Amino acid sequence: MSSDFHKKSYLKHQSHYDDHAENGDLAENARKWLLDDTVGSWRYKRMHRLLDPLLEAKKDALWLTVGDGRYGQEAHYIIQQGSRAVATDIADTLLQEGARAGYISDYSRQNAEALTYQDREFDFVLCKEALHHFPQPFKALYEMIRVSKKGVVLIEPTDLKIGATLRWKIFRGCIDTLRKISGRSGGHQLFEETGNYVYGISRLEMEKVGLGLNMPMVAIKGINDYYIKGVEDEKTDRSSGLFKRVKRRIAMNNILCRLGFKPHSTTCVILFHEFPEEDLHRGLQAAGFDIIKLPENPYI
Repeated sequence: MSSDFHKKSYLKHQSHYDDHAENGDLAENARKWLLDDTVGSWRYKRMHRLLDPLLEAKKDALWLTVGDGRYGQEAHYIIQQGSRAVATDIADTLLQEGARAGYISDYSRQNAEALTYQDREFDFVLCKEALHHFPQPFKALYEMIRVSKKGVVLIEPTDLKIGATLRWKIFRGCIDTLRKISGRSGGHQLFEETGNYVYGISRLEMEKVGLGLNMPMVAIKGINDYYIKGVEDEKTDRSSGLFKRVKRRIAMNNILCRLGFKPHSTTCVILFHEFPEEDLHRGLQAAGFDIIKLPENPYI
């Protein structure tokens, strides 16, 4: 039963971009992902900039991006900053188009849960907003750790329950109660239209992954993001009402986070194989990352 589900999940995600390919019904919509002046691209850049401390300190690093099926957007950002990157996804439909257009250089069709690369073949592996699509996300994470030499970067939705503060539990309970009273659904959406369960990540779980593999350090930073339908079409113009709504909502959530009423919607985690050099350590701290030195296993 479990293996049948995995096969169905893989097939569903492999075909997800078929309609977005050249001459497909959604090709025009897909090409909007490449625009550089929309609210959608502004949202992505905010997440991509989380990589900057690594990219500035390790310009000669070789990266692997996982679940990067939208033309290789993550690999494109890394290349723009002067590093090398190989883009991968379970379907290479749009990666082929991205390579032909010169948007990315190298790509490969890969199942993140069974990467075909050798141990420590890449310096860093990046998985942005893709881990939560995988049927076996921790299997994929251990594969990323296996093929990386210096570390793994995850930028993923935050698990809103693990490690939740009392203030957040009360605040969330009030919101869910108001939704039920108004006839709207309470609780969290667990599944996406592509068929996957939405796995969120948490500080506690990522520390446990590092501890289990005797990794020395984890760097963690939370940011808030907010999606409104139509951001892919909307220009980042000062007169844009939608752009103002997105920024206003993010600003409000930032205040709630500072007051301890909610966690950040997105978490960036860097799992290090070795302690970074001093310049990278300072860069991470300056960028607002929490540096967590993990205790060494005394029995190994």
